[in-house]
Amino acid sequence: MTKIKIFLTCLIAVLYSTETYAQVWSNLQFVKAEFSIKNAGITVNGKFTDVAATVSVDQANIANSSFTGTIQAKSVNTDNTTRDNHLKNKAEFFNVSKFPTITMKAVKINPIPNDRSYKVDWIITMKGISRKLTTDVLINRTDNSIFILTVFKINRRDWKVGTKGILMSDDVLITLSANLLK
Repeated sequence: MTKIKIFLTCLIAVLYSTETYAQVWSNLQFVKAEFSIKNAGITVNGKFTDVAATVSVDQANIANSSFTGTIQAKSVNTDNTTRDNHLKNKAEFFNVSKFPTITMKAVKINPIPNDRSYKVDWIITMKGISRKLTTDVLINRTDNSIFILTVFKINRRDWKVGTKGILMSDDVLITLSANLLK
């Protein structure tokens, strides 16, 4: 090969790899925050309908990516108005007049070798209590979008949400998902 052909081949390879891997994706299309908890032996599913997030995925260096989210606690929805009002307004639950938001911020992102998953350290703040939590985060990329998913359990009492009881489980299953477009 001539030097020009070698140079052009290298240039095309660099341009292709820059286009494919060095992009920072931040065009957030949706973010969802859903949960489920056992109450009196029945699984109660719920969601927060007012969720904002800032997500930036750096394909070249995933550690430079960022994930932050804010949930308006008053947007809790379990399809039961009486229960939702109880969760929103009671001091032992969300107490939205005093603690209107729940926040979550990624503080460290580590790839899991040979996988599309990442170990992410978060700081979650709820009812004025901040705690660190590590979750696995799946990042599924196509040509035009990136889908992000994490599913994890928390102990609600670590954030003083609700009291100890025999009917309501302490464990809450949380599912967070987001989609970014190119």
